[in-house]
Amino acid sequence: MSQLYLPAFFVHTISAILVPYLQIIIRNHGYSHASIGVLLGLFEAVGIISPFILADWADRTGRPRMVLLFLTMGTFAFTIPLTLLGHPVATVASIILLAFFFKPVWPIQDAMFMHRIGSDLWQYTKLRSSGTLGFISFSLFFQFSGVLRVTDNRSMLLWAGIATCLYLGSLAVLKPDEAIAKHERRKITWNFWRSKGKDAVFSRKLIIGISVIAMNRLAMAAIANFFPLYVTEELHRGELVSILMALAAMTELGFMLLGGRLLRSGVRPIILIGISSLGLCFRLLSYMLIPTLAGAVVGQLFHSVVYGFFHPAAIMFVNNNIAPERRAVGMALYTSVGIGLPTVVGAGIGGYVVEWIGFGRMFGSYTVFAILSLVMIFLFRKVLLKRAVASPGV
Repeated sequence: MSQLYLPAFFVHTISAILVPYLQIIIRNHGYSHASIGVLLGLFEAVGIISPFILADWADRTGRPRMVLLFLTMGTFAFTIPLTLLGHPVATVASIILLAFFFKPVWPIQDAMFMHRIGSDLWQYTKLRSSGTLGFISFSLFFQFSGVLRVTDNRSMLLWAGIATCLYLGSLAVLKPDEAIAKHERRKITWNFWRSKGKDAVFSRKLIIGISVIAMNRLAMAAIANFFPLYVTEELHRGELVSILMALAAMTELGFMLLGGRLLRSGVRPIILIGISSLGLCFRLLSYMLIPTLAGAVVGQLFHSVVYGFFHPAAIMFVNNNIAPERRAVGMALYTSVGIGLPTVVGAGIGGYVVEWIGFGRMFGSYTVFAILSLVMIFLFRKVLLKRAVASPGV
């Protein structure tokens, strides 16, 4: 079981490059900010669809480790033309294919973890915390070592290659998957909406819960998409973006472990998701009401509750409310509809809102979505708090 900590940690060698620096890789080719926004939107849009396709493959074969090896090699393969070729056709094609391979990694890895550790959410929380530690470690390494030259795409490609090798190595040492025999595999045409037998894959409780999660993430989209620009253009402290992002990631560690213990003790996941939405209101308002570096620091500290409680609770909610043999699809639903779609919508709306009323009021206006998630929890509390139907759990 301890081997699982390796991929949990080393997957962030890749994300520490592609997540914060993707827009810079594109910018280095000379694209305008407007074009970058369109390309990033395309990246997120493809990332909504591809997890369903590839997670379904992992579910049908029972070989998530093999699928992850394939996806990781595909991710690096299409990082090459993205970093080296600046022609619009090559860039668009690379963005689409990179998103297709890169975005499903997390839901499939989460599903692999849940399959191997069973219903032990405390174990999962520790695995996820080691992932956060990986992101912090590699982000700070790149920030302070100077080995990653952000103005040189060849440097980006070199470290993407090193990151790929590290993650592939961490997957290679894992025990092979217990693959489903070919004659026992369901057909591709098997009803997407049904589990084995007549049980619905997507219960009413799951659909409502994903909607609550989506509202929470729509509010969070303001921060995910515009906080670095806010620090750079409004506070004029662009050199502190990486440090502030690392600060937020560090604060989530303790609360993620605490959240895991609370879930283990019987606290319902939707309660922690509600606390996350409440914390998100305070976080957004801190950026609006305290438009200084101090306000930015306070807001980043709220990340502890906003994400530290949210992620293990959301994973547990989805895991316990979908048929076990469709678990990877459930993680894809969470990643694509619960996170990806709100991120795309939030980014599209936010850009216009910033131009209309500025960064501060934009952050404040996004509290509406966090409040909506709280209202939904209250209105559907009887459904969300009852025991799961699709699989045992809470």
